[in-house]
Amino acid sequence: MANIDKQFETKGFSENTRKLLSASWRAGTHKDYKCKFRQFSSWCDQRKIDPYVATLEECANFLASLFDKGLKYRTIAGYGSMLSSVLAPVDKTPVEQHPYIIRLLRGVFYSRPPERRLLPEWDLPLVLDMFKKPPFALMKFASLKHLTWKTAFLIAITSFRRCSDLQTLKLGEGSVNIQEKGVTFLRHGLAKQDRANHDNSKIFIPAFPESKLLDHKRTLYMYLKRTDKLRQNGKNKNLN
Repeated sequence: MANIDKQFETKGFSENTRKLLSASWRAGTHKDYKCKFRQFSSWCDQRKIDPYVATLEECANFLASLFDKGLKYRTIAGYGSMLSSVLAPVDKTPVEQHPYIIRLLRGVFYSRPPERRLLPEWDLPLVLDMFKKPPFALMKFASLKHLTWKTAFLIAITSFRRCSDLQTLKLGEGSVNIQEKGVTFLRHGLAKQDRANHDNSKIFIPAFPESKLLDHKRTLYMYLKRTDKLRQNGKNKNLN
């Protein structure tokens, strides 16, 4: 990201070093920080402030303006993290860790507490009941479109994984193994929770024999069988 790279450059790091420092953020973080910095830069331009040398007071005012717009604590805290990545420390302290910013974010938290919902807004039993009826059942008569929807949904709710994890699943040889007790996927790439000393690349989902119409193992097997010819060229092996 150009704005963060500029900060590294002013500190005297070489180009190769700057690339490695930038690589410490995942692609999703790069994209998120880039979007957040664009908002911060626009706010600064309206006030004729150089976003790269903004003061602590100006950073605090920017975060307060986000609260006035109705943004929630978690989002505003994310902007604080972005500011720490772009701006130089204040009194040898990163912006988001400065006592004043900590107090400001605490004020945001107390003034607009996060809402926690114990139940999803949609009706899971209703959705599962629909999967037991046409056009999703019987699967051998279901269209490939409805079979694909059913397969993806059942794997999503039984794996308890992030959307980013599910998007990396592949159906090629060595990437999925259907066993008697369930299905094992080999996840490709890094997950958000992966660290240098922790890489959980295997995803095992137990079978659900109590209901054949809702068993993701049986559904996946049918999906693989129906799409075998479509995937033989090796160009369409993602589960999507």
